[in-house]
Amino acid sequence: MSGYSDRTKEVARYLLRILIQRLTNPQEETKIITYGELSRAINEVLETGSTCPLSLRYSLGFIRDEICRPDELPLINLLVVNKQTGLPGVSALPDDYSNRNILSLTNEVLAATRPEAWARLLQATQTEEAWWTFIRERRGRPSGSVPKDSILRLSR
Repeated sequence: MSGYSDRTKEVARYLLRILIQRLTNPQEETKIITYGELSRAINEVLETGSTCPLSLRYSLGFIRDEICRPDELPLINLLVVNKQTGLPGVSALPDDYSNRNILSLTNEVLAATRPEAWARLLQATQTEEAWWTFIRERRGRPSGSVPKDSILRLSR
């Protein structure tokens, strides 16, 4: 996997869990979430203080580049939007998508019916051990323990 830090990958675990739950919950009125709302949701489950909404772009990029694109899943990171514009951030799209309409890509995410893929990813986010096993297997490395410097814990 490319140069994403362990911290970025750990935050991605929580982001992915929140986004999949929103996307797959039929009772959730809106699937779209602002960076600020997502930051507040992340801060509720982290024991390590606050997460700046702007810093979420790194973990969202990890989800886009290392999970959605390799598995040919809709870019779930596009559900996170700027409060003022109602659009995903400029860095939400990979370079080779820049000529595609961002709203049509977001609609692809909203219309996606891949319950087995979302369920598999949601399962991988349930525990810290499951997440790091999932990450290592994606890199083609044998499963192992949680990194020693792991600083996040799932409190829900």
